[in-house]
Amino acid sequence: MGAEATNVVELPIGRGPGERLRAARTAAGLTLQGVADDLHLGVDVLEALERDDYSQTPGRVFVRGYLRKYARLVDLPADAVLATFDAYAPTEEASAPGLRTVVSARQIRSQARSSHSAVRAVTWIVVLALAALLLTWWQGYLQWPGGALLPGDSQGEATVIILPGDAVSPAMQRDVAPLLQEEKVAAGPADDRSAGPAATTPPAGAAPAAEAPVAPMPAVVLELTARSWIEVLDSSGAFKLNGTFERGFRKTFEGQPPYRVAIGNLNAARVLVGGKPFDLQPHFNGRLVRFTLDPRDARPQ
Repeated sequence: MGAEATNVVELPIGRGPGERLRAARTAAGLTLQGVADDLHLGVDVLEALERDDYSQTPGRVFVRGYLRKYARLVDLPADAVLATFDAYAPTEEASAPGLRTVVSARQIRSQARSSHSAVRAVTWIVVLALAALLLTWWQGYLQWPGGALLPGDSQGEATVIILPGDAVSPAMQRDVAPLLQEEKVAAGPADDRSAGPAATTPPAGAAPAAEAPVAPMPAVVLELTARSWIEVLDSSGAFKLNGTFERGFRKTFEGQPPYRVAIGNLNAARVLVGGKPFDLQPHFNGRLVRFTLDPRDARPQ
């Protein structure tokens, strides 16, 4: 199944590794269908790799895996094939036309940390502003003689506090006494200024309000009624399903949603979300079924 070194064709600069892989496969006497079966890929995916057409592939990380396995199958140096691919599509930001990127868990954590930093910055600004207001109020309070006057009630009235003993000067007594007399007359005998609003305490023995139960995550199940190529990847990278599977295959998705799903045979697969069929027809592009599914809302993204 290996290819002789004399059969290896070097590609011109600016071309991908597809032509080199096709030449090595032809020299080894292998057919597209045979290689597709060995690599557990669809023939259309294999043809796209040989054309350097990555528009139908799920992501850069998968393309590199396909190319590595293909190179080993036809006895080509995998590192050289991947280097040719990286030169053709050097970065995910400037990749070949149609090559889609996969957001890594590290990028998601970096974005989350940036959001948390912004929240912490706003929190510190609010705390410092409150501290400044408290300091300003305290300085204004100290400016009163002996701290005699404090802010009043909600009606804007001032409460007068008389310091005991010799701390009150005759001048202060002369100024404050009329205010006390006026307040006493205005209040009247039936007005109890000391009575505050009734405390709104819960009755004894009352049970605290129960928290709303969290709904369980609906299960996502894939079933095959005929042979088909399947590829599934969860958001954390912990769950991955890739290959060609036979009729009767059944798998429950694991890992963390949302799930990125690609199905090679529309009529051979059925997806159940919480036991209910998920409509695949709207996501069929003529060759593949491709969608992103979050079972919490059962709507593709």
